[in-house]
Amino acid sequence: MPQSRFTWTLLLIGSFLLGVAWIIESREEPAEAGAAPSASEAPAVGHLAPDFTLETLTGESFTLSDYRGQPVVLNFWATWCPPCRAEIPFFQAASRKYNGQVAVIGIDDGEPRGIVAPFVAEMGMTYPVPLDETSEVSRRYRINSLPTTYFIDSAGTIQNIHIGIVNQAVLDDQISQLLDS
Repeated sequence: MPQSRFTWTLLLIGSFLLGVAWIIESREEPAEAGAAPSASEAPAVGHLAPDFTLETLTGESFTLSDYRGQPVVLNFWATWCPPCRAEIPFFQAASRKYNGQVAVIGIDDGEPRGIVAPFVAEMGMTYPVPLDETSEVSRRYRINSLPTTYFIDSAGTIQNIHIGIVNQAVLDDQISQLLDS
């Protein structure tokens, strides 16, 4: 019995020491006072929006980083998604209203051109529609629910992420905040 208690005590102390060593080794160094935090690419608020290139419905190449210097509203959607269909008129109105000030982009998630093109025509969408036919960009942006909208400032930093339907008031408010930043 005493031998077993001694063994367990040693295992407990050893585990504690290994845990402390792991915590010390894996901690991040604090930033210097006044130093700006680094903005790495990540699909999260406060990070640079991950760059990508897709082909649009019109056959043009769309690269997100080409829009640096201008705020971007990046909406992930699909033709089969009723909430996506409901919010498209709001994005269309914002595209017209903020033309030249804010880029409104609608990324179709995982559908072929043959399905998307007639839908875009039916809905009267005039803003760019890049096709993410393989859902590669959606995976990179960790899209788990449609619609999802990223609000990106002119420096390319994600300011807000909205999961679910966006109404006109919310869209105008978010765009106003992008223009004020």
